[in-house]
Amino acid sequence: MSNNILSNTINTINSLYEEDDENSNLNEGWFQYWKTSSSLWKNKLEKITKSRPLFIPINWAVHFTNNENISTSNGQDSNQYDFGKHSSDNNIADLVRLTNELNLNAIFLLPITPNPLIQNGGLPAPLAKIPAISEEGLMITVSTADEKLNRIYSFFDPRIYREYGKFTREFGQFIFDNNLNIHVALLNCGHLDKKNHFISYFEDYSSAFKNGLIKYMEVKKRESEQNFSAIPNVKHADYCQQNSLNLEAIKRTEFYEIIKDLYITASKDAVKDAFEGIIDVAFLGGSPFDIINRSIEKHEHSSRYFPQIMQTKNIDVLPCILLLPKNIKQNIIVRAVNNFLDNTSVQNKLVNLNSYEKDEFDFSPLTFFHLYQSSVANINAIDPWKFSGLINYLDKNYTQTYTVYSSTKNLCDDDLTYDKSYFFLSSHLNNNDFYTILKIFMNGGNAIIDTCGISTTFTKKLDAFFIENSIPLQRINYVAEVTLASIGQGKMILFNRDQLTKESFVKKHSFWENIISYFNIDHLKINHDNDVYFQWKGRMPFHTEIEFIEIRRAIFYNPSSYKKSVKIPKNKNFILLKTIDEQNVSINMNEKGLDIDLLPNSSVGLDFGYRE
Repeated sequence: MSNNILSNTINTINSLYEEDDENSNLNEGWFQYWKTSSSLWKNKLEKITKSRPLFIPINWAVHFTNNENISTSNGQDSNQYDFGKHSSDNNIADLVRLTNELNLNAIFLLPITPNPLIQNGGLPAPLAKIPAISEEGLMITVSTADEKLNRIYSFFDPRIYREYGKFTREFGQFIFDNNLNIHVALLNCGHLDKKNHFISYFEDYSSAFKNGLIKYMEVKKRESEQNFSAIPNVKHADYCQQNSLNLEAIKRTEFYEIIKDLYITASKDAVKDAFEGIIDVAFLGGSPFDIINRSIEKHEHSSRYFPQIMQTKNIDVLPCILLLPKNIKQNIIVRAVNNFLDNTSVQNKLVNLNSYEKDEFDFSPLTFFHLYQSSVANINAIDPWKFSGLINYLDKNYTQTYTVYSSTKNLCDDDLTYDKSYFFLSSHLNNNDFYTILKIFMNGGNAIIDTCGISTTFTKKLDAFFIENSIPLQRINYVAEVTLASIGQGKMILFNRDQLTKESFVKKHSFWENIISYFNIDHLKINHDNDVYFQWKGRMPFHTEIEFIEIRRAIFYNPSSYKKSVKIPKNKNFILLKTIDEQNVSINMNEKGLDIDLLPNSSVGLDFGYRE
């Protein structure tokens, strides 16, 4: 009898786990293992699509076993974290082996920022002392899918960094001791602000950040005074007074980057060969301002989040909808997010690509333009490509075919595709970047360089390169002065954005229209109603499609409550091959092209064969 009672009790507990919608969110590509009994892990993981990445965030707090440092008799610290020795529901080794056994593309995410999915941002409760503050002075708080509030705490608190070092070291030692075949990426959690800029939850204006910044600036001030004492006729006080605002902004950015790099370094050193890269994730609905919108029912609709989903591709971050309530996560928004989380999108963010088998016949994001800018903290974020008018031009004419990268760190030789166009800011280039640009150019690619703030050294190197290789230069005035160099298929274009920033929208548009025309990009023109969103993907043709150079897929979404239309003018170089995943859509072909009617909450994919 007692055995039956025990069995019934276990079954009841398990059924509660099964009925909890927040157990795993596997349909969205995430598995929160701490919300599910380990006895159910296999049953849940067996149901997911094996061809997609599976993100498994590590919950720092759930592995924390005590509130104070425990010392052994000889004075040495004992392990303070349990990764499965004492609790089967924390057993990371079992979870790794299970994902490997099921051939899942599992990436374990080690947080380097607060995680909004978890109470206290994932911090163990004893460490949650100093709340993080936004630039607007708001206490950073996130509303979860079940309408709970998670407060975010500052990672600039020195106590948190010290404990984080211990946590990552023990996690790394656990991986080594258990000889785990695990892929670990560092998770940078953030949200999109009102201008759709990515803001990391690491960013903070709390007392912890300000106190650390003051100490940092004092150290830098002493170093600066020592340097200036060696320069005759220059008073350090006068110099600082003239440049105080600029210096403070620079030091604030420097301090932010230094502390952030400390967390990154601690994690990389801990996991060693298991390190795959850093993944930036934008949690939709995770802004402090979203709490207000989500409390007002009329503001809460899936269509409100579609501009953010589309923007994630443009700024090289991955979207996540785990914070959104169930009624918002309709099929259309889940489909859209999953289309952004394909293997190729994730692969491009990883250092070691052995997590996945690369297949050139898989659809991947279609990207014609790679835009690079400086790696600075978001607290001082500027958008030089937007100021020059390039972003607006691409949004209008080449929607969803460009990506802005925060730095050139991931621009490596093996990843270069020479039929693409690469845009650089000369003021932020190092020697490796400079020679990579020359290699792109010499191998038939397009390199566009904004010369604003270019150093004398790089100017001399460029001049020497052109002379040594006998490359003729054309100087043309398209609103701003442009220098054009060509060699074979390769093109290099130099311009100074200072000559553009004060020009009208029309003149900026004309400037970029002339520049882009040099690259002979053949692309389908799409006319669509407002609130219709779409993304582009591409792949190599199969052997049965040899008449085409490339297969391109356009996926359209109408998240609104109204019927919308799309018109695609006829183009002799693009042949409609098939439609996929039609949801409440009608497509009519006529002599002028395609007319697509999208009913509310509808979507459709169209495959086109491209030939010259």
